Amino acid sequence: MAKKITFVNNKGGVLKTSLTVNYAAVLATKGFKILIIDTDSQNNVLTSFVNPLKKKIEINYTLYDLVFHDAKIKDAIVNIYKNIDLITPGKNWRKFEEAQLEAMHYGEKTKHIKEIISEIENNYNYDYILFDTEPKKSLSTFSTLLVADGAIIPFTFDAYGFEGLAKMQVYIEDAQKRNSNLKIEALVATKTLKRSKLEKVFKEQNFFPKPGLCEVSIPRSISNSNSITFENLPIYLTTKNIVSQAYEDLVNLLEFKKVGK
Repeated sequence: MAKKITFVNNKGGVLKTSLTVNYAAVLATKGFKILIIDTDSQNNVLTSFVNPLKKKIEINYTLYDLVFHDAKIKDAIVNIYKNIDLITPGKNWRKFEEAQLEAMHYGEKTKHIKEIISEIENNYNYDYILFDTEPKKSLSTFSTLLVADGAIIPFTFDAYGFEGLAKMQVYIEDAQKRNSNLKIEALVATKTLKRSKLEKVFKEQNFFPKPGLCEVSIPRSISNSNSITFENLPIYLTTKNIVSQAYEDLVNLLEFKKVGK
């Protein structure tokens, strides 16, 4: 059985997609087989690995087609890097909730994400299934929580970031009532600064809900954006610096209970 992790926060700009793709990159370089399922209609996971102006990847079917058109999973999976496959959301994914309500109204059969994951696990040998999610509370995001083993919540050290953390705690507790396997894997601070007084104050006050603040944080840097823009790959696959090392440390801590190489 694959370990299923969803990266969630109802606030944008917290490096959720960056965490997802770099987490996948670290695991893939260690030899694990990864499937990323993108449930955010912005489709940023694909553009983290492929520049559509330079390279064409044929995508015939998407997550939307799996849910609403009974497409075959094998036709929706695309390989984007060694040991990393992807199911893209599709251009119509932004209409997911509207389409679900319409299908219910007309009695049309749809496939739940839980059914899709079960089919994947029965027919494919992935070690990890990672979900990138929308920067908001939505039916599709909640659906990932209902099938995930763990949730990783990235956040920033500011008032909005902490308000978002509190809301996500309640949101995940609601999901846990229906998925007893779900646990919060980590609260990961992103865009951190070494000399930030605000970060120091929040850490000293120990504001964080369980499981508490993850000891590994992701530093503020433009290097990840540069890597995507110029190399068309997540930073862990292109550059060795404190940011890429932070991603490796995070994976080592959460998956293998150690920090560093």
